[in-house]
Amino acid sequence: MTDPWRQQNEGNGPRGIPEGNTFRDLIPSFVIVAAVIGALALAGWLIGDALGVFPSAEDGLHVGFLIAILVFLCSGLITGLRANIAGAIKSILAWMAIGLIAITGYAYRDELTVIWDRIAGELLPGSAVRADRSLMMRAAVNGSFFMEVFLNGQRTRMLVDTGASALALSPGDARTAGLDPARLRYDVPIRTADGATRAARVVLGTVQVGGLTLRNYPGLVLRQGTMSLLGVDILRRFRSFEIRGDRLILRW
Repeated sequence: MTDPWRQQNEGNGPRGIPEGNTFRDLIPSFVIVAAVIGALALAGWLIGDALGVFPSAEDGLHVGFLIAILVFLCSGLITGLRANIAGAIKSILAWMAIGLIAITGYAYRDELTVIWDRIAGELLPGSAVRADRSLMMRAAVNGSFFMEVFLNGQRTRMLVDTGASALALSPGDARTAGLDPARLRYDVPIRTADGATRAARVVLGTVQVGGLTLRNYPGLVLRQGTMSLLGVDILRRFRSFEIRGDRLILRW
Protein backbone atom coordinates (compact mmCIF):
# COMPACT_ATOMS: atom_id res chain seq x y z
CA MET A 1 0.00 0.00 0.00
CA THR A 2 1.29 3.39 -0.90
CA ASP A 3 1.80 6.05 1.73
CA PRO A 4 -0.35 9.14 0.88
CA TRP A 5 1.59 11.25 3.34
CA ARG A 6 4.86 10.38 1.62
CA GLN A 7 3.50 11.42 -1.75
CA GLN A 8 2.31 14.72 -0.30
CA ASN A 9 5.70 15.44 1.29
CA GLU A 10 7.56 14.63 -1.93
CA GLY A 11 5.32 16.94 -3.88
CA ASN A 12 5.73 19.83 -1.53
CA GLY A 13 9.51 19.52 -1.12
CA PRO A 14 11.48 19.66 2.12
CA ARG A 15 9.87 21.28 5.08
CA GLY A 16 11.28 24.17 7.07
CA ILE A 17 12.82 26.05 4.06
CA PRO A 18 10.87 29.25 3.42
CA GLU A 19 10.43 30.45 -0.08
CA GLY A 20 11.32 34.03 -1.05
CA ASN A 21 13.86 36.31 -2.58
CA THR A 22 17.36 36.70 -1.23
CA PHE A 23 19.05 40.08 -0.87
CA ARG A 24 20.96 39.43 -4.09
CA ASP A 25 17.66 38.95 -5.90
CA LEU A 26 16.49 42.36 -4.66
CA ILE A 27 19.57 44.28 -5.88
CA PRO A 28 18.08 44.95 -9.37
CA SER A 29 14.97 46.33 -7.65
CA PHE A 30 17.10 48.67 -5.53
CA VAL A 31 18.88 49.93 -8.64
CA ILE A 32 15.58 50.56 -10.43
CA VAL A 33 14.16 52.33 -7.38
CA ALA A 34 17.21 54.62 -7.12
CA ALA A 35 17.13 55.40 -10.85
CA VAL A 36 13.42 56.24 -10.92
CA ILE A 37 13.59 58.31 -7.73
CA GLY A 38 16.53 60.25 -9.15
CA ALA A 39 14.76 60.77 -12.48
CA LEU A 40 11.55 62.06 -10.89
CA ALA A 41 13.46 64.30 -8.49
CA LEU A 42 15.46 65.72 -11.41
CA ALA A 43 12.28 66.24 -13.41
CA GLY A 44 10.76 68.17 -10.51
CA TRP A 45 13.88 70.30 -10.25
CA LEU A 46 13.89 71.07 -13.97
CA ILE A 47 10.18 71.91 -13.96
CA GLY A 48 10.62 74.22 -10.98
CA ASP A 49 13.66 75.90 -12.51
CA ALA A 50 12.63 76.20 -16.16
CA LEU A 51 8.83 76.46 -16.10
CA GLY A 52 8.32 78.15 -12.76
CA VAL A 53 5.57 75.72 -11.74
CA PHE A 54 6.98 75.61 -8.21
CA PRO A 55 8.20 78.58 -6.15
CA SER A 56 11.80 77.42 -6.63
CA ALA A 57 13.83 74.67 -8.25
CA GLU A 58 14.48 73.17 -4.80
CA ASP A 59 10.74 72.96 -4.11
CA GLY A 60 10.31 71.13 -7.41
CA LEU A 61 13.06 68.73 -6.39
CA HIS A 62 11.26 68.02 -3.11
CA VAL A 63 7.93 67.40 -4.86
CA GLY A 64 9.49 65.07 -7.44
CA PHE A 65 11.27 63.14 -4.71
CA LEU A 66 8.13 62.72 -2.61
CA ILE A 67 6.09 61.64 -5.65
CA ALA A 68 8.70 58.98 -6.42
CA ILE A 69 8.56 57.65 -2.85
CA LEU A 70 4.76 57.57 -2.94
CA VAL A 71 4.71 55.73 -6.27
CA PHE A 72 7.02 53.01 -5.01
CA LEU A 73 5.20 52.58 -1.72
CA CYS A 74 1.90 52.19 -3.57
CA SER A 75 3.39 49.80 -6.11
CA GLY A 76 4.82 47.70 -3.30
CA LEU A 77 1.41 47.55 -1.63
CA ILE A 78 -0.37 46.57 -4.84
CA THR A 79 2.26 43.96 -5.73
CA GLY A 80 2.12 42.47 -2.27
CA LEU A 81 -1.67 42.22 -2.16
CA ARG A 82 -1.66 40.22 -5.39
CA ALA A 83 0.41 37.54 -3.67
CA ASN A 84 -0.26 35.64 -0.45
CA ILE A 85 -0.43 37.37 2.92
CA ALA A 86 3.17 36.53 3.86
CA GLY A 87 4.40 37.82 0.52
CA ALA A 88 2.30 40.95 0.89
CA ILE A 89 3.78 41.75 4.29
CA LYS A 90 7.29 41.05 3.03
CA SER A 91 6.87 43.26 -0.02
CA ILE A 92 5.31 46.12 1.94
CA LEU A 93 8.06 46.06 4.55
CA ALA A 94 10.77 45.96 1.88
CA TRP A 95 9.37 48.99 0.04
CA MET A 96 8.81 50.85 3.31
CA ALA A 97 12.43 50.22 4.28
CA ILE A 98 13.65 51.50 0.92
CA GLY A 99 11.47 54.59 1.19
CA LEU A 100 12.58 55.25 4.78
CA ILE A 101 16.27 54.98 3.87
CA ALA A 102 15.81 57.28 0.87
CA ILE A 103 13.83 59.88 2.84
CA THR A 104 16.31 59.80 5.73
CA GLY A 105 19.27 60.23 3.39
CA TYR A 106 17.61 63.14 1.63
CA ALA A 107 16.50 64.84 4.85
CA TYR A 108 20.03 64.70 6.26
CA ARG A 109 21.85 65.36 2.99
CA ASP A 110 23.59 68.48 4.34
CA GLU A 111 24.79 66.74 7.50
CA LEU A 112 25.93 63.69 5.50
CA THR A 113 27.82 65.99 3.12
CA VAL A 114 29.67 67.58 6.03
CA ILE A 115 30.52 64.14 7.45
CA TRP A 116 31.76 62.97 4.06
CA ASP A 117 33.85 66.12 3.65
CA ARG A 118 35.45 65.61 7.04
CA ILE A 119 36.29 61.98 6.23
CA ALA A 120 37.70 63.04 2.86
CA GLY A 121 39.71 65.76 4.56
CA GLU A 122 41.34 63.20 6.84
CA LEU A 123 41.96 60.64 4.10
CA LEU A 124 42.94 63.09 1.35
CA PRO A 125 45.40 65.75 2.57
CA GLY A 126 44.95 69.01 0.68
CA SER A 127 41.17 68.71 0.44
CA ALA A 128 38.77 71.29 1.88
CA VAL A 129 35.90 70.88 4.34
CA ARG A 130 33.14 73.47 4.17
CA ALA A 131 30.89 74.13 7.14
CA ASP A 132 28.51 76.94 8.11
CA ARG A 133 30.28 80.16 7.02
CA SER A 134 33.72 78.60 7.27
CA LEU A 135 36.20 76.62 5.21
CA MET A 136 38.90 74.35 6.60
CA MET A 137 41.76 72.99 4.48
CA ARG A 138 44.37 70.44 5.42
CA ALA A 139 47.91 70.92 4.19
CA ALA A 140 49.18 68.70 1.40
CA VAL A 141 52.00 66.23 1.98
CA ASN A 142 54.59 68.95 1.32
CA GLY A 143 52.96 71.26 3.89
CA SER A 144 51.42 73.63 1.32
CA PHE A 145 47.78 74.71 1.25
CA PHE A 146 45.82 74.50 -1.97
CA MET A 147 42.42 76.06 -2.56
CA GLU A 148 39.79 75.79 -5.26
CA VAL A 149 38.93 79.28 -6.49
CA PHE A 150 36.41 80.32 -9.12
CA LEU A 151 37.82 82.97 -11.46
CA ASN A 152 35.15 84.46 -13.73
CA GLY A 153 33.11 81.36 -12.91
CA GLN A 154 35.88 78.89 -13.84
CA ARG A 155 37.33 76.51 -11.28
CA THR A 156 41.05 76.97 -10.61
CA ARG A 157 43.34 75.24 -8.12
CA MET A 158 45.63 77.77 -6.46
CA LEU A 159 48.50 77.64 -4.00
CA VAL A 160 47.94 79.74 -0.87
CA ASP A 161 51.03 81.93 -0.51
CA THR A 162 50.98 83.98 2.71
CA GLY A 163 54.30 85.51 1.69
CA ALA A 164 52.74 87.15 -1.37
CA SER A 165 50.19 89.92 -1.42
CA ALA A 166 48.57 89.71 -4.87
CA LEU A 167 46.64 87.05 -6.74
CA ALA A 168 48.89 85.75 -9.54
CA LEU A 169 47.77 83.43 -12.32
CA SER A 170 49.78 81.06 -14.44
CA PRO A 171 49.33 81.50 -18.22
CA GLY A 172 47.22 78.34 -18.38
CA ASP A 173 44.87 79.40 -15.59
CA ALA A 174 44.62 82.88 -17.13
CA ARG A 175 43.35 81.32 -20.35
CA THR A 176 40.86 79.24 -18.34
CA ALA A 177 39.55 82.47 -16.79
CA GLY A 178 38.98 83.96 -20.26
CA LEU A 179 42.16 86.05 -20.54
CA ASP A 180 44.64 86.04 -23.43
CA PRO A 181 48.21 85.97 -22.02
CA ALA A 182 49.68 86.76 -25.44
CA ARG A 183 48.00 90.18 -25.51
CA LEU A 184 49.07 91.32 -22.04
CA ARG A 185 51.86 93.72 -21.13
CA TYR A 186 54.35 92.17 -18.70
CA ASP A 187 55.81 95.22 -16.99
CA VAL A 188 55.59 94.23 -13.29
CA PRO A 189 58.79 92.66 -11.90
CA ILE A 190 58.07 90.06 -9.21
CA ARG A 191 59.85 87.23 -7.46
CA THR A 192 58.33 83.80 -6.90
CA ALA A 193 59.62 80.50 -5.58
CA ASP A 194 60.83 79.76 -9.10
CA GLY A 195 62.88 82.97 -9.23
CA ALA A 196 62.49 86.45 -10.68
CA THR A 197 60.00 86.97 -13.49
CA ARG A 198 57.57 89.55 -14.82
CA ALA A 199 53.80 89.77 -14.64
CA ALA A 200 50.96 91.67 -16.29
CA ARG A 201 48.22 93.54 -14.48
CA VAL A 202 44.65 92.34 -15.10
CA VAL A 203 41.19 92.80 -13.60
CA LEU A 204 39.05 89.74 -12.94
CA GLY A 205 35.28 90.11 -13.14
CA THR A 206 34.64 87.79 -10.20
CA VAL A 207 36.81 85.91 -7.73
CA GLN A 208 34.92 83.43 -5.54
CA VAL A 209 36.68 81.84 -2.57
CA GLY A 210 34.48 79.80 -0.25
CA GLY A 211 31.52 82.02 0.63
CA LEU A 212 33.33 85.21 -0.37
CA THR A 213 32.78 86.80 -3.81
CA LEU A 214 34.93 89.71 -4.98
CA ARG A 215 34.08 91.70 -8.10
CA ASN A 216 36.43 93.57 -10.43
CA TYR A 217 39.36 92.27 -8.45
CA PRO A 218 42.90 93.25 -9.58
CA GLY A 219 45.39 90.47 -10.16
CA LEU A 220 48.52 89.49 -12.05
CA VAL A 221 49.28 87.05 -14.84
CA LEU A 222 52.73 85.50 -14.70
CA ARG A 223 54.82 85.41 -17.87
CA GLN A 224 55.74 81.81 -17.05
CA GLY A 225 54.90 79.18 -14.49
CA THR A 226 52.41 76.37 -13.91
CA MET A 227 50.97 77.20 -10.47
CA SER A 228 48.68 80.11 -9.62
CA LEU A 229 49.17 81.88 -6.30
CA LEU A 230 46.57 83.18 -3.86
CA GLY A 231 48.07 86.02 -1.86
CA VAL A 232 47.31 87.24 1.62
CA ASP A 233 45.28 90.23 0.34
CA ILE A 234 42.33 87.94 -0.38
CA LEU A 235 42.71 86.11 2.94
CA ARG A 236 42.37 89.47 4.70
CA ARG A 237 38.97 89.98 3.08
CA PHE A 238 37.59 87.19 5.26
CA ARG A 239 36.22 87.90 8.70
CA SER A 240 39.14 85.87 10.04
CA PHE A 241 41.72 83.35 8.94
CA GLU A 242 44.20 81.28 10.89
CA ILE A 243 46.71 78.51 10.41
CA ARG A 244 46.39 75.94 13.16
CA GLY A 245 48.92 73.15 12.77
CA ASP A 246 48.31 71.56 9.37
CA ARG A 247 44.94 73.30 8.94
CA LEU A 248 44.00 76.61 7.35
CA ILE A 249 40.64 77.92 8.56
CA LEU A 250 38.73 80.74 6.84
CA ARG A 251 35.59 82.35 8.26
CA TRP A 252 33.27 84.83 6.58
